[in-house]
Amino acid sequence: MSNKVKEVINSKDKRPFFYTLQQQTPIVEGGFDNTSNLKHKPDLFGNKKKQGSFPSVEEVFYNVSDIPVPKFLLDTSECRSELAQYYQSVSRIDQGLARLVELVKSAGIYDKTM
Repeated sequence: MSNKVKEVINSKDKRPFFYTLQQQTPIVEGGFDNTSNLKHKPDLFGNKKKQGSFPSVEEVFYNVSDIPVPKFLLDTSECRSELAQYYQSVSRIDQGLARLVELVKSAGIYDKTM
């Protein structure tokens, strides 16, 4: 999504502009990973099944055995699997935001951007 605003950011037009980077994931359900062997299938949170990737995204995959489980959640395979999907989704959003900041900096308008 960040690349879609590149033309506006690099425009010679000096007028202020407004751009908001809105993500639906990981808030909106992304369907369930029916390929999982678990009884309770994890939500994909917008991720592709079978560790698929989106174009121009370097997906970050999390090992379920290394997932930190917050104390208010049960430490089960199902919980760890869903947290891994959630963290992957958040990492993808982080990459998009980092790309947007990179574009703003390269256009020389970082110090004028909120």
